[in-house]
Amino acid sequence: MVIAIIGLLATIVMVSLNTARTKARDARRKADLATLATAIEMYNNTTGYYPKLATAVASTKVLCDAGSRWIISTPALDAIYMSKQPCDPTESAYHYYYISDTNGTKYELAAFMENDTADATNDGGNNATYYEVGTDLSLVAR
Repeated sequence: MVIAIIGLLATIVMVSLNTARTKARDARRKADLATLATAIEMYNNTTGYYPKLATAVASTKVLCDAGSRWIISTPALDAIYMSKQPCDPTESAYHYYYISDTNGTKYELAAFMENDTADATNDGGNNATYYEVGTDLSLVAR
């Protein structure tokens, strides 16, 4: 009986820890996107446009590859506005996404939310599982 009670309590603790971990990762994702958005806005204030993608209008790019390098990296954004650009806390399962038009007049940043779907649903964007920030939250429907 004692072993069963200890097992039950251990299960409850493990579930609570996993929930706390996913909430912490979601909070970090939101903070990372806010930091990225600030750097992108400062870049826009200096250059007059947001970082542009070299592909078709409203293309989506994963921000970090396996080596934690930004795919849309620009020397000015790297060196001046951010000393280290953040990647998703899981480092492999999910990514941050950047979307822009080819003129650099609109952009959107997005991150998959593991647990905090209420904020993802109510962020003004077009996807209920991604937390979105930027100037146009409907650039690409994922």
